[in-house]
Amino acid sequence: MKLEDGTIQSLTDTTAVITDIEETDRDLKNRFEEQEIFLFSAGGESSYENWKFGYGISFAHAEENEPDRLDVDFRSEELYDASYNFANSYDPMLSVADSASVFDASNFLFDEAVVENNIAEEDETAFFFDARRDVLFGDNPGFVKFGAKLRQKEKTVDSQIDIYSNDSSNGTLADVLQTGSRFPFFRGPSNYLKADPALTRQFFNSSMGDFEFEDEDSTIDSSSADFTSDEDILALYGMVESNIGDWTVTGGARYEQTDFTTTGNNILFDEEEDFAGVEPLSFNKDYDNLLAMLSGRYAVSDTGILRLSWTNTIARPKFSQSAFSRETNIAEEEIVSGNPNLDPYESMNFDIAYDQYMEGLGVVSVSVFHKDIDSYIFSSTEDVVIDGNDFELVSFMNGNSATISGVEFGCQQDLAEFAPAFNGFGI
Repeated sequence: MKLEDGTIQSLTDTTAVITDIEETDRDLKNRFEEQEIFLFSAGGESSYENWKFGYGISFAHAEENEPDRLDVDFRSEELYDASYNFANSYDPMLSVADSASVFDASNFLFDEAVVENNIAEEDETAFFFDARRDVLFGDNPGFVKFGAKLRQKEKTVDSQIDIYSNDSSNGTLADVLQTGSRFPFFRGPSNYLKADPALTRQFFNSSMGDFEFEDEDSTIDSSSADFTSDEDILALYGMVESNIGDWTVTGGARYEQTDFTTTGNNILFDEEEDFAGVEPLSFNKDYDNLLAMLSGRYAVSDTGILRLSWTNTIARPKFSQSAFSRETNIAEEEIVSGNPNLDPYESMNFDIAYDQYMEGLGVVSVSVFHKDIDSYIFSSTEDVVIDGNDFELVSFMNGNSATISGVEFGCQQDLAEFAPAFNGFGI
């Protein structure tokens, strides 16, 4: 249930008293969601003299389909006074002064229906080639390895959203009411009010002639949800590893070149806050990163291992953050937008870890880590000037820097060491 347009009389972190609530809504979501995932990969290994080669190709397709989703809103415009108490989040309390009226299903008129056909598709294709050669660094054995990888990724979201309003008095919640509910909270004098999904869909289909198709709102919602983003990444990398006494030392570097393209829509509202059209948007961004690493593994004893590492990593923005979809409202002086110009997270990481292995498949470990992070991503609201006009921009931005430091402890033990009956169990 949703309460709107009331007067707040009192408000705390967990409680509120609201009077003269003008609109009370009960919403039904009837939907079927289908997800499909297809994966294919092939590869091989070859040898020639002292060289070993690895190569492969992979393809992945993921699809989320939501066909013929129906969201229905039943609305009562009688005045109510209500209060809530969320002190116990597992048992929220909501009370309405005129409980008999708010639980009368005939007071809730069929107000609006939204039919959605949504599909989101994501494809990823990758190719890689590696070459490795075992070598001696003086008297110390080791190897060199280098290679390349190309990854191409595309995500498309396509939505068709049709909105229908009901200005007549036809249809109430009582026409599609389902008795009984698994919900233990907010029950009326007799029961919880719940719409039957099958009856609601049947009522909507049989009464479409009485509803008004909201062409403008449908265009706005459909266009604002659509976007396509492409991300192509070419990586070149090399590494060297050598065993020096009780040490195993590994060093390497990776160069990545990223080409990001996104297309979407800008939904425009004019000075009167009227819909002014849909403007297609596109953006392209190229950037590169050089990532180095150095790690060492030292055998302190036959059962103790010390590990040290210095690494540089990145994490690219999510497509939901970088997709170029935007809503510009001149009357409200507000822009809500994704940010296709986001930079990836960059992190320099320092790690020290010690593992002590015990008899009976047991190990105790402790590690210390520190991360220096640049360009972290956060949601933001800021004042901007565009074409001489002041706007409040709600979007995603890159921050400057942050640090994370910590200590981790771990213990693992096979219980068969203590009693044969515990064979196969561990903590």
